[in-house]
Amino acid sequence: MKTVAGIGGLLCVWILVAGAAGMFAATAAHADVNDYNITADTYIDSRNTTSNYSTSGVDKVVVNASNPTQPCRTLFMLPPQVWATPNITDAQVVFPFYGGSGTLDVRLAPLTPAFTLSGATWQTYDGTNSWTTPGGDYDPVNLAGTYDADYTQYTWDITSLLNNPQDKAELEDYGTILKMFDESTVPAKMEKATFDSSRGVYTPGPFVVITTATPEPATSVMLLAGGALIAVVTLLRRRRSLAAAG
Repeated sequence: MKTVAGIGGLLCVWILVAGAAGMFAATAAHADVNDYNITADTYIDSRNTTSNYSTSGVDKVVVNASNPTQPCRTLFMLPPQVWATPNITDAQVVFPFYGGSGTLDVRLAPLTPAFTLSGATWQTYDGTNSWTTPGGDYDPVNLAGTYDADYTQYTWDITSLLNNPQDKAELEDYGTILKMFDESTVPAKMEKATFDSSRGVYTPGPFVVITTATPEPATSVMLLAGGALIAVVTLLRRRRSLAAAG
């Protein structure tokens, strides 16, 4: 009976070690970072309400000091790799910046109707059908950008949007807009953020940086569990040998 009890105790120890190893293996992960180019981007201009600028080579966000009722806004689609990537832990939209001021409050928000790259204008989202509100219809949820003077670029952390099912669906199905946070106050001078587009020649163009957590087995802990099992089997055989000898 003592032998059986001892073996049962050893088996319990092994089960606990193996269980801990399994839990650790399930949570262990390494981070992968990849960037993907944004290739569907354009801007719309309230001064030329029927013009499409998808081949211009720049993306603009503007509040005009001489006429603040005539802003520009940028539209873009996130690359398809974003939606094909599981386990995203961080996502940053980056637009290289080469004109204007780094202190501007440029906001990012999901669009609510989809736009077409070659058709979008200030008046229409596809060259034919009108926005509900000229200049683009968008979700009230918006994110402030940060300016990096070292790399001369604006960045928006969209992780929270991807973690929200509705916001994520809007980004995937309809796209994204960049606009000045305050378009109603007349600025002392023109507030202008000019970004290089995917068809620009000055910088690499906009992109998104995706960080993922990839689960991987915890080798050392699994080896520990295996060692515990070997010890149990060895002791079991030894006890049986001693019992037989006695």
